[in-house]
Amino acid sequence: MGRHDISAGGPSSGRQKARRQNLHFSGWRSVQIGILAALLGLTFYPFFFLFVNSLKDVPQFFMNSWWFSLPLRLDNYAEAWGRIHRYIANSLVVCSLTAVVMLTFSSVAAFVFARFKFPGRQFLFYSILSLLMVPGVLMLVPTFLLVSRLNLINTYWVLVLPYIAGSQVVAIFILRGFFASLPEEFFEAARMDGASNLQLLRHIVLPLSKPILGTLAVLNVLATWNNFLWPQVTITDPKLSMITNGMYQFYSQYSVGSPNYGKMFAGYMISAVPILILILLTMRTFMKGMTSGAFKM
Repeated sequence: MGRHDISAGGPSSGRQKARRQNLHFSGWRSVQIGILAALLGLTFYPFFFLFVNSLKDVPQFFMNSWWFSLPLRLDNYAEAWGRIHRYIANSLVVCSLTAVVMLTFSSVAAFVFARFKFPGRQFLFYSILSLLMVPGVLMLVPTFLLVSRLNLINTYWVLVLPYIAGSQVVAIFILRGFFASLPEEFFEAARMDGASNLQLLRHIVLPLSKPILGTLAVLNVLATWNNFLWPQVTITDPKLSMITNGMYQFYSQYSVGSPNYGKMFAGYMISAVPILILILLTMRTFMKGMTSGAFKM
C-alpha cells in the first residue's frame, strides 16, 4: 500500500514541480518584456513628442505639450519644407555622389590588394591602414588650407572630395578582407574562359559583394549626412548648406524672441524622413552585410 502511494505520488510531484518552473519562467519572461517595453518607450517617446508638437502653434504648445491639440497645424510642415528643402537636396546630392565614388575607388583598390601579388603590396596596404590612427580633427586645418588654395570653398567639391578621401581607408580595409575570402576557383574558371581582370571584378567580385557594399554605402551616407563641422567651416553660402548646418540656421530663425516650436519641430521631422526611408529600404541588405562575415577579418 505504501509502495503504491509513493509510486502514485511521484508523477504528481513531478507535474507540480514542472508547473512551478513554468510559472517562474513565465514570471521572469514578463519582467523581461516589461523592461524592454519601458526601454522602447523611453527610446521612441522623444520622437512622438517631436511629432505631436510639430502640429501646434505657440499657444497650443504652452497649454499642452504632451498630447495632440486641435486644430492640427499642418501649415507648419508647409512653411518648414519651403525653408529646408534646399538643404535636403544639397545633402542628397553630396551623399549620393560621395557614396558612389567612394565604393568605386575602394572596390578597385581592395581588389588589387586582395587578388594580386606585387612587390610592396603589404607595405602599401599597411601604410594606408595606418591612416586610421590619425584623428580626423587633426586633418581639419591642413585640409582646409588645401581646399582654400584649390579655390573649392563654397562649392560642392569642397564637401565631396574630402568625404571621398576620408572614407576610403575603412572601405579598403573591409573590402580587402572580404575579397580575399572569395574562393579562388571562381577566378580560375573565369580566366579559363578568357575573362579580364576588369571582368573578374565586375561579374564575380561585385555581385558577390552586394551585401557588404550596401552596408558600406549606408554607413557612408549616415556619416556624410550627419557631419556638421566640415560644412560649417567650408560653406558660407546658404544655398549650398547641408542639412545639419541648414537646420542650425533654421533653428536660429525660430528660436529668437518668441520661439515657434511647432515650426521648428516640423522642420526636424522633415529632415529625418530621408534617413528613415534609407534605413527602411536598405535594412535587409544592411543586416545581411553585417552578418554574412563581411566584417570578419
